[in-house]
Amino acid sequence: MFGHIFVNRLRCLVRNREKIFWTLLFPIVLAFFFKMAFGNLGKAEAFSPIPVVVAENEAWEANLALQETLNGLNQGEDRLLSLKIASEGEANRMLREGEVSGIIVPDSPVRLETRGTGMNQNILKSVLDSFNQYSATIATLIREDPSRAAALLANMPERGRFTRDARAGNAPMDPSVVYFFGLIAMACFYGGFFGSDEITDIQADITPRAARINVAPVHKMKTFLFSASASLLIHLLETIVFVLFLHLVLDIGFGSRIWHILLTVVSGSLAGVSFGACISSLVKKSEALKTSLLIGITMIGSALAGMMYADVKYVIATKAPILTWINPVNLLADAFYSLYFHDTVTRFYMNLGALALMTLIFGVITFLAVRRTRYASL
Repeated sequence: MFGHIFVNRLRCLVRNREKIFWTLLFPIVLAFFFKMAFGNLGKAEAFSPIPVVVAENEAWEANLALQETLNGLNQGEDRLLSLKIASEGEANRMLREGEVSGIIVPDSPVRLETRGTGMNQNILKSVLDSFNQYSATIATLIREDPSRAAALLANMPERGRFTRDARAGNAPMDPSVVYFFGLIAMACFYGGFFGSDEITDIQADITPRAARINVAPVHKMKTFLFSASASLLIHLLETIVFVLFLHLVLDIGFGSRIWHILLTVVSGSLAGVSFGACISSLVKKSEALKTSLLIGITMIGSALAGMMYADVKYVIATKAPILTWINPVNLLADAFYSLYFHDTVTRFYMNLGALALMTLIFGVITFLAVRRTRYASL
């Protein structure tokens, strides 16, 4: 019995082009637009070397420590400065015409001249303040104990480092992935269309097909479970195809935890189908109303999960954290987010645990709503 219902339901679902479009092709098309809109988000935030000019004078020629420091900041692919050396008059012209962010004037102490304020000017000031402070410290130590001069000057380039750069997650940092994680969550909850149809097909007062199913010599809960298994399989395959499309075609990173990603996809597909079944079992009206509710709730949840504007996710997490835990779309998107940005999986399992609880609640509500439905006549 299970095989008969399952196979025939699969055939019906595969032939339903409208549902395949909305649950698979529509997210793919939307992903293309997302890639066009957000693909260069990380590149736009890349740091560019700060253009600065040194006013050449006698103090510059004599200050070997300053020369070594600035030349060191002007080297490498990730250099901090784009350094130029010019006469005082030429340096003033370059600053006046906006070619540089500031003029470094070798003096005692070294000075910075600018024509405004901003991030570049603040960074340059911080660099020169650090140099002046370090130089003054060395001068004081030498003055107090001249015998230490040779050792201090020899160790001058070797400044201790007490921090190290570390990557929180296990994939290249890309802020645009937040939008795609929200898009995957939306696609998973579009599986609610499948779950909604499964309930509609056993509600005899809505469609003639449901009336025929109810008079068949098979318990309607068995029919629902067998048929819903086919819907879940189709939607799970669609979601896997969608995730592979994002990764292989659009080059969206998900990290290296393959099994965790697969578990998230399965959990999201199951949650989406059960969510649609729950909504459909509670709404005893037309298919159009059920579809409108599914789309409306899913899109609101996706927006709150950061799919339209990533900062919304952080505002809600700080201002109304309860919404992050009662929004199933956010729980799913945040599971992907935690796998991408975090070393540990604690937050990941917290999200999946909450999502599993909500999926269970959806299933219990659906069971109770369907079981108590009776028809006087068909």
